[in-house]
Amino acid sequence: MFRRKLIYSLIPITLVGCALNDVPSGTIPAPVTVQAPPALTFQGDCTRTKTLELWLEVTTQLVDQFQSTMNEAITKGRTAIYADVQQLIALRDAAYTAPAPDCTADTHLILTDTMNNAVIAFQNYYNQTQPDINATLVMSNSQFDSIRDSQKVLTQQMTLQFQNQLTTPTPST
Repeated sequence: MFRRKLIYSLIPITLVGCALNDVPSGTIPAPVTVQAPPALTFQGDCTRTKTLELWLEVTTQLVDQFQSTMNEAITKGRTAIYADVQQLIALRDAAYTAPAPDCTADTHLILTDTMNNAVIAFQNYYNQTQPDINATLVMSNSQFDSIRDSQKVLTQQMTLQFQNQLTTPTPST
């Protein structure tokens, strides 16, 4: 009889102990909320070599930083990537507002679309509405490779323009 009372009295204590163990430790992370990207900025033409040079400098750095942040974030736990997602959002917004000259329009659209899709996927992954992000990583990394190829072609175009400017005589005054 004493044993039975002891067992019955330990059951509630055991259940409370199990319930307390199920409570998540720390605070629940805030969900990531992503605003719509800013308007794209198309400005200038590629006959102005400096305009093309500026676009190439800015977007090359943005692609490198975005891809690096994206690939590093996935190695962390889902709840540890909040700052990385915020960084991806900032880089995406910088790409949207970078003035894109006319000859870069197609590449710029692919760049901003790739970044925006990755940002949305990381938001959903962090907020636990998307179970897996690997397909997004594969697609984004592939798109960034294509963007780099386009940037190389545009760099060659820019180099030729600089060379032509050096060899073209200026009218004497």
